Amino acid sequence: MKYRLEATGVKADADVEMVVPHSLDLTGKTTLQATAQSLAVSVLDLVATRAGEPAGGAIARSVELARHVEHLGYKRYWVAEHHAIQGLACSATPVLIGHIAAATKTIRVGSGGVMLPNHAPLVVAEQFGTLDAIYPGRIDLGLGRAPGGDFQTMRALRHGLAQNGDDFPSLPVLWSEQGRTPMDSGKEIA
Repeated sequence: MKYRLEATGVKADADVEMVVPHSLDLTGKTTLQATAQSLAVSVLDLVATRAGEPAGGAIARSVELARHVEHLGYKRYWVAEHHAIQGLACSATPVLIGHIAAATKTIRVGSGGVMLPNHAPLVVAEQFGTLDAIYPGRIDLGLGRAPGGDFQTMRALRHGLAQNGDDFPSLPVLWSEQGRTPMDSGKEIA
C-alpha cells in the first residue's frame, strides 16, 4: 500500500509536534518520515471513504496507515470527530481509537478532538478512562467545543441545545478525591 502524506512546514523546536493530514486515495512515496532524532510527527485521520465504499473499507485503510506510520516512527495518530458528513467514517471516535490501538503496539492514539457539546462529559471521561486502562499510556484525549455539524445533527446529538461543554467536570480533582479513575482501573492518581 502506498501513501502520500502532506504537511505544512513548521519550525523544528524541541517541544513542537507536526500534525500531518493524509489522503489515502493518492499514490506516491511517503514524502515525510520521522526518526528518533527528528521532529515528532503525528497523523490526523478523517477516515475518508471512497465513492461507493462502505465505512469498513475506510476504517481498514486507517488501521493500515496507523501501522505504517508507527513503523516509520511517528509518535501519535489522532482520529477526528465528524457527524453526518458524507465521505467520512469518523463519527464514533472512541470506537475507532480502540480499534486502531488494538492493531498497533507503541504509537499513541487519540482524538483530534471530541466535541464536548455533543457528548455527556462523564461518558467521554469513562470511555477514555477505559481506553487508557486497556492501552496504558497510549491514549490521548483532545477536546473541543465546536458544534460539529448542522442544526439537525446537533439536535440529534445533544440532550439540550444549551449544552456547550462548560459542564465538563474537573476530572483530575474528582479522580484524586476518589483515588481512582472513573473505571477504577486500579491506578492511583498522584
